[in-house]
Amino acid sequence: MRGPLQQPIFTFDFATAQPLIKTVVATPDPAGRPQVSFDWPAVAPADGITVMMVSGAQRWRFVVPGDRRAVTAPELPVDLAEWALKGTIEQRVVMAYEVDVLNGYDDFRNPSLEWAAWTRDDQLPRPILPKNATLRRVEGR
Repeated sequence: MRGPLQQPIFTFDFATAQPLIKTVVATPDPAGRPQVSFDWPAVAPADGITVMMVSGAQRWRFVVPGDRRAVTAPELPVDLAEWALKGTIEQRVVMAYEVDVLNGYDDFRNPSLEWAAWTRDDQLPRPILPKNATLRRVEGR
C-alpha cells in the first residue's frame, strides 16, 4: 500500500479570522415558510452563506449570497406541500465562506469550478483547493 509522499500542511491564522456569527434565530411559520436570521458583523460579504433548517425528518439547506442576514423558505407548489417546514425548527446552522480562489457568489455556487465537493446528506462543501489557497469559514447555531 502506498500513501501520499507528503502530508498536507495547514496553517491557522486567528488574526485574520472572520467575526463570529451571533444570534441565530429561527422563526417558524404555519404555512411552511420559516425564516432564519442572524447577526454577522463582517466588514465585507462572504463568497457564500449556507443556512440549514431541520424540522422533524425535513432538512433544508439554502445557499445564498454573502451579504444576506436572513433566509426565508420558499412557498412550495401544492404537489410538494408535504415537504414544507411547518413544524418547530429544531436545528438551524449558518455558515459563511470566503475562498480566495473564488470571485464571489456565482463562483461559490458554480459546481463546474470544482472548488469543493458538495457531499453527504447535509450537502456541505468539502473544500478541494489548490495548493496555497485560503478558505475562511465561520459557523453560527
